[in-house]
Amino acid sequence: MYDQLGCGKSTHLQHLKGDTSFWTVELFLAELANLLSALNITSYSLLGQSWGGMLGSEHVALQPAGLHSLIIADSPASMQLWIEAANGLREKLPKEVSEVLRRCERDGTTDSKEYEDAMEVFYSRHVCRTQPKPWEMEESDALLKADNTVYLTMLDPFSFFSFPCPFDFHILLPVHLSLT
Repeated sequence: MYDQLGCGKSTHLQHLKGDTSFWTVELFLAELANLLSALNITSYSLLGQSWGGMLGSEHVALQPAGLHSLIIADSPASMQLWIEAANGLREKLPKEVSEVLRRCERDGTTDSKEYEDAMEVFYSRHVCRTQPKPWEMEESDALLKADNTVYLTMLDPFSFFSFPCPFDFHILLPVHLSLT
């Protein structure tokens, strides 16, 4: 198991926040290839969660030698489809929560406590309904709060519910694509 560059317990490059010429899908694919090479891994399976699932999908599309399987958890196949679905869920939030989200997004105050609290309502209904949150989710939230460079560069909060977003991900793989 590993954390991608800029995520979790991996190397962080906060001075590159917002640099979309640095933070690219190609960078993360190269990092994965470097890791596999450096560790001399020639036969492997991948588990990708959230952004890792999107990266894993991009990796599979390259049909790399040695990859036997990809397990995707909690990842969209298309950001546009995700945004459409998420907006449908947002419409069902209490009116006062929806108003806070819209106002903060319109005013550019998505870094406010008010917005964070409103997003927590969305997350508790549609991302993690287990209460209290499992410690793994709490740790993940804390790591993201400590350094959100990659998240804010590739998928800023406003783009979470609007299109196009900085990271225009879509990988609806052809049915005939298989790993051998």
